[in-house]
Order: sequence, then C-alpha cells, then structure tokens
Amino acid sequence: MELVGREREQARITAALAAGRNAVLSGRYGSGRTALVRRVAEVSAGRFHFVFVDFSAPPREAWAALAAELAPPPRRPGRGRSAGWRTLRAQVLHGQPADGPRPVVVLDDVGRLTPARLDLVRQLSLADRFRFVAIVEGFLPTADRAQLLS
Repeated sequence: MELVGREREQARITAALAAGRNAVLSGRYGSGRTALVRRVAEVSAGRFHFVFVDFSAPPREAWAALAAELAPPPRRPGRGRSAGWRTLRAQVLHGQPADGPRPVVVLDDVGRLTPARLDLVRQLSLADRFRFVAIVEGFLPTADRAQLLS
C-alpha cells in the first residue's frame, strides 16, 4: 500500500518509538490510522517487531494474541483447557525476551478504557521491554488519551 503525504507522521511515530516513547494516534474511523502504523511497521521491520492487537476485544483475547506472538511456548502442554488471562499475562510479561527487534504492541481500535484495559496498558508500560502505539477513536476523551501515555 502506498501512503501519499504521510511521511511526516511516519517519521514522528518512528522517532517516538526509537526514543523509547509510546505513541497515540487519534482520528475518525476510516482516516487511515491503522494503515499508517502498518506502513511504519513495514519500513522499520528490522528495528521493531510490531504486534497488532484488537483492543475492542476483551482483554483476555488481547493477552492471548500477545502470548501467541511474543511468549515462548508453555513448558507443559495443557490438558485441553485454554490458559487463563493471568497465565497469558505472565507469559507475555515475564517470558524470556526474544533476541531481535524490540516489540511494539499496536492497540488498535481503542474506543473506551475500562479498568481491565487500563491494567493491560499499565502492565505493558511497566514491563519496559515493550513500546506501544494506541490507535484511538476521535471521541475518546482527552483524559483517557493521557492515561495511555502515562
């Protein structure tokens, strides 16, 4: 996909991640925010490992997507049960970091912040081995956007 006229935004996102900061992209549905981040992921593939997570899904599904992409496989196979969200969270946060590009978690479709979703963001921030880009809806209150960066 070719994005025309978005070089400045691409550079700002890349610079923020390189400086160890997170980024929040706000705008209307259909304005190309996700396409912009996908383009940044393309051009910086050797530098960062982007993992896209549907943030509108329940937090347990977000942890499962992150564990599938970032966590080492479990030592003991389960007995037909899927792991609980706490186990998935522990696998992501405390798993051995893989050698290679730093993970960037893309929280796509942030429409509202619940305590469980804020906890997910807080845990990722505290782990310090992750950076994230939050793609938020234009109607998300400014105070909620600020919580994503703190």
